[in-house]
Amino acid sequence: MNNQTAFIKKTEYIDAHCHILPGVDHGAKDAATAFGIAESLKALGFSSCYATPHFYFYEETVEDFISRRDISFFNTPFPDGFKVFPGAEIAYETGISKRCDLSKLTISGTDKVLIELPMKRFSMKTVEEFYDIGHRHGVKIILAHAERYLPYMTFREFRELSNIDDIMFQINLYSLTHLKTKLFLRRLLDNGVNVIFGTDIHEPDIRLFHSEKGIKYLEKALLPVVFERMMHCQEVIL
Repeated sequence: MNNQTAFIKKTEYIDAHCHILPGVDHGAKDAATAFGIAESLKALGFSSCYATPHFYFYEETVEDFISRRDISFFNTPFPDGFKVFPGAEIAYETGISKRCDLSKLTISGTDKVLIELPMKRFSMKTVEEFYDIGHRHGVKIILAHAERYLPYMTFREFRELSNIDDIMFQINLYSLTHLKTKLFLRRLLDNGVNVIFGTDIHEPDIRLFHSEKGIKYLEKALLPVVFERMMHCQEVIL
């Protein structure tokens, strides 16, 4: 083990995007599956995760979603030493800042909300609404799996989003098996963007295997000071 890997191995990882709660969305199918996912994450070096089931404001109220999520959370056992912080993965739609109270969907104990964009051409009006979300609801945004929007956004548009106060870009670990994502991550970091990572695990499948590859890539490819910056972004959330 080289000095760089030894430095990184001292760190306990936080999974910033995980569909581990059973019965809330199309994530873990039952409590046994959720427990197994948590055990697998622990084996990869994760000490905690943000449980972020999908929330679609046009399908249910915030209150109904929270009720379903919390029933699952409080009735699902997890391995000793593994912490789960309930939150949501909010599907962005134009006007969402005025249609529901996003402050109720923060990751537990934080002022952060995880938001995913639709898979379509990006509009600069989204930047304006992200600002509105922050000011209207008193929250800070984490952009879910930012690499997925590469076909729909220019890097200049990513930079416009990154100028929003305290925004963070979340990258899926399993996507780091692709050169395009590796180059995108490096460009974000070179431009001073706050980046965190997650598994986006829904079930114990190939994503878990490739997430391990993603971790190994980060261990080998990033300088310790850069990796430490990423980990600091993860830790300041809690």
